[in-house]
Amino acid sequence: MKVLLATDDSDYAQLAEAALRLTPRLRAADVSVASVVPSAHVAVASVAPLGMAVSGEQAREIVEIGLHHAQSFVEAAVGRLRAHGHKAEGVVLEGNIGDRLLEHAESERVDLILVGSRGLGAIKSFVLGSVARKLLNQATCSVLVSHPYAGHSVGDSLKQLQQLEKARVVLGADGSAGAEAAENWLAQEGPGSFDMVCSACAEPLNVVPAGVDPAAFLPYYEYDRDRALSVVQHSQERMAGLGVEMCTHTDIGRPAEVLIETAKTKSADLLVVGATRHGVLERFLIGSVSYEVAVQAPCSVLVVRP
Repeated sequence: MKVLLATDDSDYAQLAEAALRLTPRLRAADVSVASVVPSAHVAVASVAPLGMAVSGEQAREIVEIGLHHAQSFVEAAVGRLRAHGHKAEGVVLEGNIGDRLLEHAESERVDLILVGSRGLGAIKSFVLGSVARKLLNQATCSVLVSHPYAGHSVGDSLKQLQQLEKARVVLGADGSAGAEAAENWLAQEGPGSFDMVCSACAEPLNVVPAGVDPAAFLPYYEYDRDRALSVVQHSQERMAGLGVEMCTHTDIGRPAEVLIETAKTKSADLLVVGATRHGVLERFLIGSVSYEVAVQAPCSVLVVRP
């Protein structure tokens, strides 16, 4: 497996680096470490609101300082990864962050892009802004967003990941091609790869108009529940070869909220969803559910693209 690790020398970037411990294939992955420094016109825009007049030459000097700094922390990350047995190389890029990461991912033919959920400077928008949405929507490969554990600092979460032996995983199941790809991704990790894998599915919540007897919708609700139960059971069957603790969970509610709450109650280290637009329950639209999960999850999130 080949991974593109996007870094900016923040604590969250180091957390992303530690997220390589979440699965056996990630622990053995070849890693391309990349940092993107915004181009000169972005540097001018960043200081203009402060009332500073910046010439083109000064802007270029700012960029050169950024490139030099980025080179130093990229090399440091490469050194740490090699010390842990990874085959690793580093590169510093200049330009639009999302575009340059996507271009590099394409050129390097990576299987997965790994980013932190926060960052420094322009990269702070990785997950909360346009960069993450661009990666999740446009990357032809899977994307893993590392998060601190709910209620824990980045430092404490980093220690937990560094000491992690086997991850506890919650998988979003919806019967779609994307969810099946996510199941296959986990199954390929091999027997005994995880501490637990729980398949979770949201049951549609019927909105009953005022003045209408809710009992009228009972047959439809039972049908939806049966379908949800069937989805998680088939999900578990496809991953039976993992030979680990398996469980299922269904609940009424918005899909993202059900998955996030399940990850909390199961003390998950990794929440996995498929990047798809259609499914049995018509869930996991990459622009809504997968993105919402990637932003708000209480643990790291893997969005698997078929």
